[in-house]
Amino acid sequence: MGMAGSQVVTTRQLGLLQIGPHAFRDLTVPLLDAGDLGADGLIGTDSLQDQRVVLDFVSNTIGIEEVPGAAAERRNANSGYEIIVNASRRLGRLILTNALIDGVRTSVVIDTGASGTVGNAALQQALRKQPAGKATLTSVTGHDLPADLGIADRLHIGKLYVTNVSIAYAASPVFAELGLDKKPAIFLGMRELRGFKRIAIDFSKHKVLFDLPD
Repeated sequence: MGMAGSQVVTTRQLGLLQIGPHAFRDLTVPLLDAGDLGADGLIGTDSLQDQRVVLDFVSNTIGIEEVPGAAAERRNANSGYEIIVNASRRLGRLILTNALIDGVRTSVVIDTGASGTVGNAALQQALRKQPAGKATLTSVTGHDLPADLGIADRLHIGKLYVTNVSIAYAASPVFAELGLDKKPAIFLGMRELRGFKRIAIDFSKHKVLFDLPD
């Protein structure tokens, strides 16, 4: 299932996937068209549930780290991350439930696989804003999905603020898959995430850590 649609595909067994010092074994992987995927492969959240993924936008790197213990994290003052937000986990995804978009309570999924932010119809209706334009979402399954474009003035997650959030509103099947289609929700994409120095997605401890820009 992709952001724009779902498709029945062939699967294969992958004996070993090695990323630096990290080894993932005996994976069942779907085979997708190279033109739709845009790469040789895509690392899914199913392989990252015991890891911390670090997006470093200063050095333009993505790293997979071992999760530090509580004592080590306290000694390192959370490794320089200034804001830590607790999340719930559903189907391998971390969902931030204490967010507000222009005053509307909204569930937020950090989506490193999306270039932009995608919102559902419930959020669009709650904000009551006219579309600012049209767009088309394309997913790794090869599907296209029409979307309405809009701008939210402010996204508020805990003590964190993001302004001028561009949102593509679409009836993505992923919202229903995660049970997020009835109430306002977004997948927060890389365009907005790049406003930070670093973001760490800690799947094992259900936390997202933000390193603010100077």
